[in-house]
Amino acid sequence: MSLLKFYIGFSWDKKIRDNNTYPYCFISIASNYSYNCYKKLTPWFINNAKDIMLDSGGFSFLNRFGDYPFGFDKFVEWIHMIDDVNDCGVGYVATPDYPCEKDITRTCKLKSNRERIIKTVDNAIIIMDEYPDINWMPVLQGFTLDEYKHCLDLYRNRGINPEKFAIGSMCRRKNVRQIENYVRNLIEYGLTEKIHLFGLLMNGLKSKYLFDTVDSCDSISFSYNVYSQKEKIMKRDKTLEVVGGLLLKNKEQITLMDYIDYEKSCSYR
Repeated sequence: MSLLKFYIGFSWDKKIRDNNTYPYCFISIASNYSYNCYKKLTPWFINNAKDIMLDSGGFSFLNRFGDYPFGFDKFVEWIHMIDDVNDCGVGYVATPDYPCEKDITRTCKLKSNRERIIKTVDNAIIIMDEYPDINWMPVLQGFTLDEYKHCLDLYRNRGINPEKFAIGSMCRRKNVRQIENYVRNLIEYGLTEKIHLFGLLMNGLKSKYLFDTVDSCDSISFSYNVYSQKEKIMKRDKTLEVVGGLLLKNKEQITLMDYIDYEKSCSYR
């Protein structure tokens, strides 16, 4: 069984990208966007990356603007730019989704979770059909278990059976047992594909069930938070080490895989 792949989120800081020592990298197009217009879309090269996952930035864009401020063509253009400059190329790309957390801004016309789920599925169908050369990872959206099941039904009814699904609206969940329950029930309901969890909190890595069942997860907030505190807490070089795939525990640095191995040996289930 393969180990859970943890994708570290990367931002606009070139020094961090150049000094990367972590193989799994996560980039959101939201990092390329300014309030009034696009900054020049940057074909970021990430040193030592072995696998790059890309995201449409739905949570950031919906909270800032109420909807996506660009079309599919602009998103795909950015994907190809990242793919061209990195030797490993781009792996999975999440389809543009509409997050359903309770605290997300509801200023766009899609106010209910039902509307957002339908739009998430419609987006995936359209973009996967128009750009079949990209390794798309459709997003299961919802907030309750029944909403996730409804989203999966919509995909199945339209013949979507991808290699991997991402489960959205996870980044604000602190109840690990609830996440386990959702994943377990979705698998029993018929989710047979590989699973990615957006924004899984660090305590989620303590779950032996998630570690053994989920293929991958990511954390943009972890690397952003460390980066934003660099002047207050640690020197620049230490910040780079942490963003490069190291966690802080009891004020000592340990590798992510050491942390996971340690937590797997504990009795938490």
